[in-house]
Amino acid sequence: MGYLGSFMIPLANSGYMVSVACLERGITGTRDTAIFIRLLDAGDVEFAAGAQQPTNWMGDPYDPSITGPPARYRADDEKYDSLFPDHPLSRVRSLLRQIGNSFGISDQAKPG
Repeated sequence: MGYLGSFMIPLANSGYMVSVACLERGITGTRDTAIFIRLLDAGDVEFAAGAQQPTNWMGDPYDPSITGPPARYRADDEKYDSLFPDHPLSRVRSLLRQIGNSFGISDQAKPG
């Protein structure tokens, strides 16, 4: 699995896009499994009778009516990054934050 995060910097006459990509290597699915079990034990995720997919596990952060692909797993929530700091998704968010905090834009270059 690969994770890609980007942000755009609009300027007065141009702009930049900064992207960070990190790949999952080695044993995969550890974050998803650990969070899934935690949510399952808490009753926040469950299997309806006869269902092959759990309820309340996948969802779109912007449109709750989307519950299947390309929705994301709840384990992708940023609140779990501190539990899995070496996970590629955690690293993407951390790197984008570091990059974003490391530069400034002059008033002349800012969009009017």
